Amino acid sequence: MVNWYIIIIAAIILISADKVITVMNIKAVQKNFPTVEAYSIEKNPLAKSMFEKFGLLYGTILYGIFSLATFFFAMLILYYPCKWWAPNNAWNVAFYILCIFYAFVLMNNSYFLLRYSKLI
Repeated sequence: MVNWYIIIIAAIILISADKVITVMNIKAVQKNFPTVEAYSIEKNPLAKSMFEKFGLLYGTILYGIFSLATFFFAMLILYYPCKWWAPNNAWNVAFYILCIFYAFVLMNNSYFLLRYSKLI
């Protein structure tokens, strides 16, 4: 049985952590590399355009909402192959796959935070 409350809360936590580290990266670039345009470190063109149009705070909030919708759309897309492979736990397997993906995203963002903060 799928516990959607846990999945929604975990998705919000993962996406929020990603957005917080992204904001910290941009702040670190603004502080330590003043000649570099801070939003240029964002490799996602949609996120970058939201930052440029709405500012860092509101752009992050709007892109976080978009990321949450994308997360659940990706779960839906992953559900069907997982249903063939694990029919009783397809939603859980799709969720675990996305958690592993977000773990890599968070590790990558953390690495660049340490790099832009001049700690490594």
